[in-house]
Amino acid sequence: MNAPLLLAVTSVCCLVFSLLLYLFLGIGLPFGSEGTTDFVQYWSAWQLLRQGLNPYDGELMHAVQLQVGQSASVTTMMWNPPWLPVLLSPVLSLPFEVSALCWLLCNLGFIAVIAALTPRALGYAAQPPWLYGLAVCFLPFINCLQLGQLSLLFTCGFVWFLDSARSKKYFAGGLAVVLISIKPHLFLPIFVVGLVWLSGLEAAARQRFILGVVTGIGALVCLTMAQASQALRWWIEGIRSPIAGFGVVPVAQWKTATLASALRSLLNEHTGNAPVWPLWAFPTLGTIGAFLFFFPRRRSLDWPKVAPALVCVGFLCASYGWLFDQSLLVVCQFFVLCRAYASESPVTRTVGVGGLLLIQLAMLVINLCTISAQHYYTWVPVAFLGLIWTVHISFFKSP
Repeated sequence: MNAPLLLAVTSVCCLVFSLLLYLFLGIGLPFGSEGTTDFVQYWSAWQLLRQGLNPYDGELMHAVQLQVGQSASVTTMMWNPPWLPVLLSPVLSLPFEVSALCWLLCNLGFIAVIAALTPRALGYAAQPPWLYGLAVCFLPFINCLQLGQLSLLFTCGFVWFLDSARSKKYFAGGLAVVLISIKPHLFLPIFVVGLVWLSGLEAAARQRFILGVVTGIGALVCLTMAQASQALRWWIEGIRSPIAGFGVVPVAQWKTATLASALRSLLNEHTGNAPVWPLWAFPTLGTIGAFLFFFPRRRSLDWPKVAPALVCVGFLCASYGWLFDQSLLVVCQFFVLCRAYASESPVTRTVGVGGLLLIQLAMLVINLCTISAQHYYTWVPVAFLGLIWTVHISFFKSP
């Protein structure tokens, strides 16, 4: 089954199954079930936004979440751009339990789409079925499903962009940026490389891509402003200043799986102070470095070759990023597996598959032995970066 047909089939199946459950069986996911803990923030944000209220107000969010079973001492805030709940509004408009179930089914569909599109997006022909199964057996995917997070959606968007760029469907590639924009902090080096790539395209191709971006983002922003004219201002203010509310944890206090978080934790341990500057210094350095490296190579930039490494660099340089956000690293996983499978060298295949299994095993051990220790996964993009380089070099040395 080709990728577009698989996309259509999985989307229709998810929609039909969700409607059947809602209309005839009444089965849903009450708050506290798998797939609801983080999902409640998006659902609550949409309930406020469609009333013209501020979804970045901790007290308003808390009041909505109390109605579906949230703890009186906790508020789960949404920090994403305000057009996210508008994008997901067909799902978020349903009652909470049904909405959470639909989102879980959508996430399962996203996994199918990622499996179908990623090898082709990286320039590889159809692969054996076991490779797809091995590639999507990924701890961040499981974590994303458990919490009801967004990472599978923006991973789909990035894979869609790669596939569109490879096949020169530039308008579609521009539309894919809509999905990437829901967590822009993970893509800063990729965004600047995208601008470099865009500058090297022919004028007609560049115009089609820009038209796709403007059409997608512009439509969503207009719809968002129609719901609440101050939505963008609320979002910027929410990021810049601490949000008051029951149990709201400010962004500056997060301890996540990035170099910025690791450095802040180290400094806090030795000095008793966790400075904020790493949260902007690492993204800035990563973005400038990506520009300086790729600008001289803009006319020969090949996304399937550079994207896996860029994903790792983008994640390491991000101000924050969680285990479920590492779902994006599945692009690296597919790259290593496809590269190893395409090689005739037993060494390359052993290094590729063995290295991935070791990464997976280490992640599972950490997950079993620690509780909420997100910063313990900082090494994962580094490990993938090393494995990508090793398999790449080994591949070219193969007979």
